[in-house]
Amino acid sequence: MKIVSRLRQCPLWVQITIALMIVCTLVVVATGEYVRHTEKAYLLKNIDENKTRVMEIIATTALESIITEDIPVLHTVVNQLTAANSDIAELRLENENGLILAGWKSNTIIDPTSIMSYSEKIVFQGEVFGALHIKWNLEQKLRDINQHIFNIYLINTLLLLLFTLLSILGVQRLVIIPIRDIEARLIDHSKGKQAAAGKYTSSREFVSLYDAVDKLRELTISKDELLNEIQHRKAIQQELAEARDKALSATETKSAFLANMSHEIRTPLTAIVGFSETLLDSDQSMSDRVESIQTIIRNGRHLQTLINDILDLSKIEAGKLELECMDIPLFGLLTDVHTLTRLQAEEKALYCKLDYHFPLPETIHTDPLRLKQVLINLCGNAVKFTWSGGIRIDVQYRQDSNRLVIRVIDTGVGMTPEQQKKIFNSFTQADSSVSRQFGGTGLGLHLSGILAEKLGGEIHVDSTPDVGSCFILTMDAGTQAAASLTNKEPAERSLETTQMSKLEGHILLAEDNIDNQRLIKMILQNLGLTCDIANNGYEAIHYAMYNSYDIILMDMQMPEMSGLEATQRLRESGYNGIITALTANATVEDREKCLAAGYNEFLTKPIDRKKFHAYFQNHLRASDKADELVNDTTPVISSLADDPVIGQLLPEYIKRLPEIAVDIQTTFREGNIDKLRMCAHNLKSTSGGYGYMQLYQLASRLEFEILKQDKAGMEKIIAAIVNMQERICKAI
Repeated sequence: MKIVSRLRQCPLWVQITIALMIVCTLVVVATGEYVRHTEKAYLLKNIDENKTRVMEIIATTALESIITEDIPVLHTVVNQLTAANSDIAELRLENENGLILAGWKSNTIIDPTSIMSYSEKIVFQGEVFGALHIKWNLEQKLRDINQHIFNIYLINTLLLLLFTLLSILGVQRLVIIPIRDIEARLIDHSKGKQAAAGKYTSSREFVSLYDAVDKLRELTISKDELLNEIQHRKAIQQELAEARDKALSATETKSAFLANMSHEIRTPLTAIVGFSETLLDSDQSMSDRVESIQTIIRNGRHLQTLINDILDLSKIEAGKLELECMDIPLFGLLTDVHTLTRLQAEEKALYCKLDYHFPLPETIHTDPLRLKQVLINLCGNAVKFTWSGGIRIDVQYRQDSNRLVIRVIDTGVGMTPEQQKKIFNSFTQADSSVSRQFGGTGLGLHLSGILAEKLGGEIHVDSTPDVGSCFILTMDAGTQAAASLTNKEPAERSLETTQMSKLEGHILLAEDNIDNQRLIKMILQNLGLTCDIANNGYEAIHYAMYNSYDIILMDMQMPEMSGLEATQRLRESGYNGIITALTANATVEDREKCLAAGYNEFLTKPIDRKKFHAYFQNHLRASDKADELVNDTTPVISSLADDPVIGQLLPEYIKRLPEIAVDIQTTFREGNIDKLRMCAHNLKSTSGGYGYMQLYQLASRLEFEILKQDKAGMEKIIAAIVNMQERICKAI
């Protein structure tokens, strides 16, 4: 009260001054404390916003890396965060077990009272994957606040009257305009636009906020680049993983294929070598020798099939497999397939039926070689995987779609749905046990599927384990199919029994392999042809220029000079004779090379005897020599006719000979091979005993033809036997 009384006694200017001082002091103090409080609240808010922003950045850029514990990426994120915010004194990222994944700590010594710590769990879809720990350095901010308050006290004391105006101007200049500019920058950043250059002069906080906004844009760009890099790396990792899996699968498949192929090749080779060696055994009977030869031929053809499958696959993969489509008789092709399959089935005591569902086209347009290859493969598999029952080939024609449907049905082991999905893959069978139990390379069905597609069709399979399988080939029948429909099976084709006729001609064989020279020369001589041999292209040119040949058989690949070069030189020198390629190079490209070099025609190895004979028959004249076996009419007298005992028995034996000959002819026509073998054996034993050695030799040859199962040979020898008995009877 005394102070108030004394103030009242003071001059007015003092009172006003004191009042102003008090007001100024109160205003300054209130303003200072208010500002202090505001600054601290703003600082805490700023820290909270930074904390929230850091968590958002962590959530958007580092959450996946935290889950996968990608340490390098987390270190990058931490470095970017600490570089963008200088107020962070320490930052740590931990996993759910408290293990530090990445962290950063300032080297500056900081007053502990100026440190503000913050921790928060990192949660994704309700699951905790780690925690974020941050320590904020408030030392500089608090120092700035204290300095700011001191300045306010000083300035407000001196310029209280200007405070309002300065405040208005300051708020407008330092708060409103920067905030609007920051808002505009944020909008531009959200739209991906570049913010306008330059900054407004403002307080430190706004300047820092400007920097933070720009840093946020940089972090956003970095985040996008980081996400792109992560996605790129994931894609690369996925590709590498797929490539690794494919490489492993290819390696396993190759190993399995090589193992199967090794087994498949060694099996026929073992039989070929083994039975070839038995032919040198002097104790073997003729029947055993014939059986050995047939086994060698059968295994050789099997080995040839394996090699052809591999070559066909290589052609397909190189895109060089070409079809030779033509109009072919459907029933003839199916009969050939059925005959071959029936022989295989009978060896396992299985039946093999061919069922037609009429109407069917008599003629279809396709590649007969490839169609037969597909059908033989399907039928061969059916026989291989069937132990009891048999195989049925079911043929149907769909007129509405002009499609031929051939079903190969067996009563074999069958397959599960999983096995059916794999059987058309290359080098693949139903499972590894199939290779061990049944053998095979895993190429057949793969090739059949590809060939079926090239023939305008497809193959489907319907199978039940332990019941059997049905392979369905559906293919285009060609434009002529509908016009050649028939409701009955054509008459059965007569058995080809015509012997290869003898020919006349002089042949030059240009071949470097000695074994091939011997084989081909023997075949040519059996046809009645004479043959000279050249070991290379140089010799072939020499022989051709100084001798006259009806045909030159020229191999493509020979030492010193190839067949291609030799043929070119012969053509350049004016040689106009027939030059035919005889080579194991059987591709379309090889054929074109040969024709371009001057070859007239193209034959392939191994030699098909019938096609080989047909080729020469088309170019050479038939031999004028009559067949001595059937055209000789000279009477035949027994070498034992002077023997008193045999001489008495001969008339009765000669009377029975026509009956024996008729019986042999009838038995042959009926197809009773067992009885025919007995007839030949009886004739051989009796004719030799009665001194007719020529008849004895014919009966022995008939036995041999029966062992070979060569019906054409049988027919010829039977005709010779009939002729011989007529000559014997004529001598009476």
